[in-house]
Amino acid sequence: MIDDDLDNKYGLWKLSLVGYIDFRSPGFKALQNLIVNSWHCEASLTIHASGWLIFQFANEEDKLNVLFGGPYLVYGRPLILRAMLKYFDFSSFDMHTVSVWVKFPNLPLKCWSLKCLSKITSVLGKPIQSDMLTSSMSKLSYARVLVEVNLLFDLPYSIEATLPNGSILHQQVVYETLPRFCKHCRTLGHITSTCTQSQPTNVSTTQQAHDSVAPSLMAGLVFSTVWGLKVALL
Repeated sequence: MIDDDLDNKYGLWKLSLVGYIDFRSPGFKALQNLIVNSWHCEASLTIHASGWLIFQFANEEDKLNVLFGGPYLVYGRPLILRAMLKYFDFSSFDMHTVSVWVKFPNLPLKCWSLKCLSKITSVLGKPIQSDMLTSSMSKLSYARVLVEVNLLFDLPYSIEATLPNGSILHQQVVYETLPRFCKHCRTLGHITSTCTQSQPTNVSTTQQAHDSVAPSLMAGLVFSTVWGLKVALL
């Protein structure tokens, strides 16, 4: 096929997000309530026969606000959202990379700079943005950052950072609404230890560096990538 074979009227994917809810869909009404009560924007919902949820928006701004907002819970279960690719395959449920919000409780205020948050967050995955309260330092109990993580790897729940004065910061990491994920099936909905298809395979626990970093779209932060469970904040 060539570009001329593709009609522009089928470009709905540009303003669409695809979503998935762990275990099973809560139903059309519950999802419609999420749109009306939480998103406060014009969006239509289609439940694909494959199980994927398709949200179509009126404009790019609304789509990005929803994508980088959240986390969203429906009946206590997280709604996983991602931008729809140009040739999205609805038969695929390979969801090993997801965006989740993480908190850094009691992070020293000196460590709230762009570079410092960049180094700390990049240990976990690919940073996307901080929330508005973190960017403005309006809520100082924790810093909060949206990060794309790879569920094929074991995610750390603490980070050791060497501070400029030589002391070690033992920073706790709190993940919001991590979905259940099977490393063998590479799908959401159950965990590896309960997988009935095969015995779990050995998976490296050392995360590999991503080759690109998404810019912040809401809080104005652009992160660089520095990898490793131990970080030197020099």
